[in-house]
Amino acid sequence: MYKILLADNEGVVLDSLIHLINSRLGESCDIRTAKTARYTRVLARKFIPDIAVINVQMPGMHGFDVVREIRSYHIRCVFLTVSSYKKASFRSEVENLHILAHLVKPLSREKILPALDEAVHVVSHIHKMQEQNQHIQEKFDQAVPLLEQGLISQFFFPENTEENLAQYTAFLNIPQTCGRLVSLAFGEAPDAAGQNTRAQKDMRDASDDGLSEDALQNRIGSSVRLQRDYRKFREVLREHFPLALAGPVMGNHILFLLPCWKEETARERAEFSRSLAQLLEALEDAFENLTFLSSYSPVGPLSRLRPPVSKV
Repeated sequence: MYKILLADNEGVVLDSLIHLINSRLGESCDIRTAKTARYTRVLARKFIPDIAVINVQMPGMHGFDVVREIRSYHIRCVFLTVSSYKKASFRSEVENLHILAHLVKPLSREKILPALDEAVHVVSHIHKMQEQNQHIQEKFDQAVPLLEQGLISQFFFPENTEENLAQYTAFLNIPQTCGRLVSLAFGEAPDAAGQNTRAQKDMRDASDDGLSEDALQNRIGSSVRLQRDYRKFREVLREHFPLALAGPVMGNHILFLLPCWKEETARERAEFSRSLAQLLEALEDAFENLTFLSSYSPVGPLSRLRPPVSKV
């Protein structure tokens, strides 16, 4: 489907253009019209046309200024401009604004259709490139979690970290040189059967010593569940830590990396603690009957980070 905007203050010109375009493209086009420069500007922002045919001599605003405005937010629009007579200045504007063709009235089938065919060809190529780019992006999005998991695994093998870290950070576009590793242990709290997540949290908070990882139950079942809903886990994680990179589910543990530029200040450390507490609460809301416990390493250079010691 080609979205086409026609802008001309003469109704007979609009009718002729609509007839010619429909005869050429049939139902494969969606045509919208405007008779003033002001409405052209409003309609273009709502409609986002693939092709715009604009009379540069409409009252209210110079047509080339309208083209320039649309071009500022919609760079892929293909423009055809129209005027009642030739001007030397029009040629430079057409070139500067990368307008595909400038047509002089009276318009005829012989003038319009070749320009329309060329515009459709350009738009078809743009659509094809967009589909290819979308396909590539989808493939990359599928690969990102695997790359993140590969990066996290490097921190368990110090002898290989220096060698592989640069490649992973380049692939994942991580410019930061420091970071922190956070380990989450998860499972069902003792006597959690029939209790909701909020009750589990209240029970954990009421304990003087807190809940230890050793007390977590149904670890295998919890691991299977988190692996099945791994995408949901990543979504919740990114809501609270947008830069976080998540590792794989390992038993009833999962590790994630928080990149940063330098060692943290006291204020940043307090903000991290608040965000981590909010993350744990959000995960327990998202994964009913599961309890999440955290441990984390101090901030340091990526090449020297090691998984934090678990709480027991």
